[in-house]
Amino acid sequence: MKHILAIIDHVYEDLELWYPKIRLEEEGFEVVVAAPKAGAEYTGKHGYPCISDAAIADVSADVGIKDDMVNAGAEWLDEALVIDGNQISSRTPDDLHLFAKALAAALK
Repeated sequence: MKHILAIIDHVYEDLELWYPKIRLEEEGFEVVVAAPKAGAEYTGKHGYPCISDAAIADVSADVGIKDDMVNAGAEWLDEALVIDGNQISSRTPDDLHLFAKALAAALK
């Protein structure tokens, strides 16, 4: 069984964790949720709780990544799903159904 690592912290975006997590589990993957502290409960932005399976040493996140990506030389595409080699990304929670399907297909 392949393992997938999902990283969260306090006030994570609920759908951005749970939609891909559930979809990948439906496809037979084991999703391990990591956070700053193992076994701690983290509450999503909309109140849905998640207990972390593992701890990670450092977590960083940035809500407004477009400017950071452009400044780092990335090409910003306003598309629901972008697949570039092994990198799979999407824009918003509205695109999660496409993201999760592409992620599961790439991991098979």
